[in-house]
Amino acid sequence: AAFLQVPLEGLRVRVSGRLDPRGFFGVAEVPCGYQAVNYEIHVESPAEEEQVRQLVELAESRCPVLDTLQRPVPVQGRVFLRGQPVGGGRTHG
Repeated sequence: AAFLQVPLEGLRVRVSGRLDPRGFFGVAEVPCGYQAVNYEIHVESPAEEEQVRQLVELAESRCPVLDTLQRPVPVQGRVFLRGQPVGGGRTHG
C-alpha cells in the first residue's frame, strides 16, 4: 500500500475451499485435495476505488501463494525417523 501511496485503515482476507471429504477419508476414488479455493479481500480505505483496484492487482501479481496455487510446482519431501532419513526422497507432481 505504501509503495502505491494508498492509505489503509483496515485489511481483512477471508480464504475458503471446497473439497470432497470422501477423498480425504479414502472412502471414494475422488481427489483428496481442494477442488476450489476462494478468497475475499475486504479493504477499509479513504482511497478511490481505482487506487484500491491497482493495489490489489499489484499484490496478486506478486503473491507467492497465489502463484503457487495457480500453476503446478514440484513438491519434494523427506521422512526422518529418530533423526535419520528413511528411504529416499519423495517427489510429487
